[in-house]
Amino acid sequence: MAGASSTARTIKEAVEPLVAHHNLFLEDVVIAKAGKYSKIQVVVDKESGPGGVNVDDLAHVTQDISQWCDLNDPLGSAYNLEVTTPGIDRKLTQWRHFSRAQGRKVRIELRDDNDTVLEGVIENVGDTTLEIDTGTSRLTIAIDKINSGKMIVEL
Repeated sequence: MAGASSTARTIKEAVEPLVAHHNLFLEDVVIAKAGKYSKIQVVVDKESGPGGVNVDDLAHVTQDISQWCDLNDPLGSAYNLEVTTPGIDRKLTQWRHFSRAQGRKVRIELRDDNDTVLEGVIENVGDTTLEIDTGTSRLTIAIDKINSGKMIVEL
């Protein structure tokens, strides 16, 4: 969609204060074609710490964003609004992502010559490091030495 990234930036700048008002963090705004309509996807999350966005917070922020969209008609044509959270399968790449995954089992790919991959539970997240319990050892890893991570779903 031509101009979608510019429009997404405009929407992001406008709704960021609405999201922050609910003590949430605006991850992203994406505009995509969804059938004959466009879709505005707004991805929100908690700023940091374990736990997720609760249903009430998601409903309230959705209502505020929907009202803003109704007043401003950001696309000038029909669209569907989707306000969502990043989900369990999102890549962990930033300090706040690891903070949010504390207490969860993760798979971490390190930025090293050996392409080291670790699996374990994030026990603690400091300002620049995290502690992971692999089951056989407890390691402290500099966050800037991590290429990416992903939460592991255990059923």
